[in-house]
Parts: sequence; structure tokens; C-alpha cells
Amino acid sequence: MSQEEFQKLVLKKLDNIETRLDNLESEVKEVKEIVLRTEEQTKGLSEFKQAVKESTEDLIKKISW
Repeated sequence: MSQEEFQKLVLKKLDNIETRLDNLESEVKEVKEIVLRTEEQTKGLSEFKQAVKESTEDLIKKISW
């Protein structure tokens, strides 16, 4: 294998690595966005749960009187 062929092969491999890295970075970004949305939804559900709990406790107190 000549020096030129070797250099072309190395450059081709590096290009492939860059492409795969770009794809991986894109996928990681998507996963982060999904995690953030999931955290927001979980926070909303936790707040809703707390509000329902408090309302239920208030109703129980009113009924008990």
C-alpha cells in the first residue's frame, strides 16, 4: 500500500468517525430533550397529586364537622 493510499484510507476512516460522532451527538441531544420533557411532566403530575391530596383532606375535614 502506498503512502497516498494509506492517507486516503485514514481520511476515509476519520470521516466515518466524524459522521458517527455527529449522529451520536444528535441522538444524545434528543434524549436530553425527552428527559427534560419527562421531568416537566413528572413535576406537573406531582403538583397535581399534591393539590388533589390537599383538596381531599379539606373535604374530609368539612364532612367530619
